[in-house]
Amino acid sequence: MKYIMLTGRSIKQGESIEQKLSQNYSLITSTCFMNLLDMVNLELEDGENIRAISDSGSVVFHVAGDEGLKSGTVFIPYGPYCNMLISELTHGSGMPDFKSCEIEIGRTDENVLSVIDLLSEAGGKEL
Repeated sequence: MKYIMLTGRSIKQGESIEQKLSQNYSLITSTCFMNLLDMVNLELEDGENIRAISDSGSVVFHVAGDEGLKSGTVFIPYGPYCNMLISELTHGSGMPDFKSCEIEIGRTDENVLSVIDLLSEAGGKEL
């Protein structure tokens, strides 16, 4: 099933933004918040891992229910995980699709990568 991915700041993401290699930052930015009924339809429970796939990439996230989200939408705090799914195209606006990226979601047994491993896998330089 396809969902619209919304990205943005959260209080917890903002609190850990100065420690981008920490486990806390990794946990916060690798969590995909999802409508509770959508989770039921996908037979997902809080804390399970999902793979999100867009036209630009694929990443494993933790999933967490959020009753405030509309069905068909997910929210992911800004960070390297959601960036892997967003196209570099801006449609002439200069702003990528941080609020309208279409993704597919499915359960996975794969682990969520650390920030360092995620960036390394994407071709980043080792620290």
